[in-house]
Amino acid sequence: MTRPDQGKFDLFATPFERLDDRLKSLAQACQFEFVRNLNRQPGRVLQRTGNPHYLIDISYDDYWFESEFTPNLPLSVTLIAYYSPPMDQAFVWQLREVLAAHVLFPVIDHDLDQLLLRASTILTALTPDRIVTNGQHSRNPGACYSRGAG
Repeated sequence: MTRPDQGKFDLFATPFERLDDRLKSLAQACQFEFVRNLNRQPGRVLQRTGNPHYLIDISYDDYWFESEFTPNLPLSVTLIAYYSPPMDQAFVWQLREVLAAHVLFPVIDHDLDQLLLRASTILTALTPDRIVTNGQHSRNPGACYSRGAG
């Protein structure tokens, strides 16, 4: 059975297909996983799981479901690092670095290689100590679910 919003979702997700080959190549070269439409959000994510967990997120600034599609919707590229100290898995530290904010798709398409190179450079400096020192501290919802708490 098709979801009622599938046509709209496909409309928002289709432009990202132009980036797929380059993103897949980078993901393979840098040991990232390439993810399409993570959590049913049109966009692309490169992620490296572990601790720290790294994401490079390319997505619309506004929530797709509440927007009307036009080719001029702004997007952002964000690097996100999560770290959960081994001695305290109940908490997670998050550090975000916006690589491109509120830009149009042709800019992302044109500048993608530079943005990914910049992300790669920043990632090498995002050690657990730096994430804890400069990041935001919050409860780790994954820790609650993994222990069966609720």
